[in-house]
Amino acid sequence: MPPLILILVVAVVVGIVLGLEYVLLAPGALPLAITLTVAVVLVTGAAVAIGVAVLERKRRREAEGVELQSRIIRALRDDPRLGALPVLPVARMPVRRRGVARIELQGEIPSPEVRSAVVEVVEREVKRVSRRYEIADHLRTAA
Repeated sequence: MPPLILILVVAVVVGIVLGLEYVLLAPGALPLAITLTVAVVLVTGAAVAIGVAVLERKRRREAEGVELQSRIIRALRDDPRLGALPVLPVARMPVRRRGVARIELQGEIPSPEVRSAVVEVVEREVKRVSRRYEIADHLRTAA
């Protein structure tokens, strides 16, 4: 919601609440009611702002995960030994900066040597983005 609309909505709600309190409450209780109303509005606004910030950070980290996944796919495709393999990397970046990036490798490969080549390429790409990472190797070797 744009900030101007949010401010107008809050102002209208505060005005309605204050008007009702003035009519319904004794004159001595009005300052307490005003204080409580302002506190509720401020706490609600802070909670909304924090929620928006957390969701934005999560969205940004998901976009970074998609970008990392694309980089890994390009690196695998550009390697002459690995370009034709059906390997799918799935990258998940943590919401917290100090978290561990997780990359899951899925697909079928012809030999253990190719597996180590795939993991090497993935590690090289992940190290460019994150210091802390974990690679979950779910690759199957063709029989």
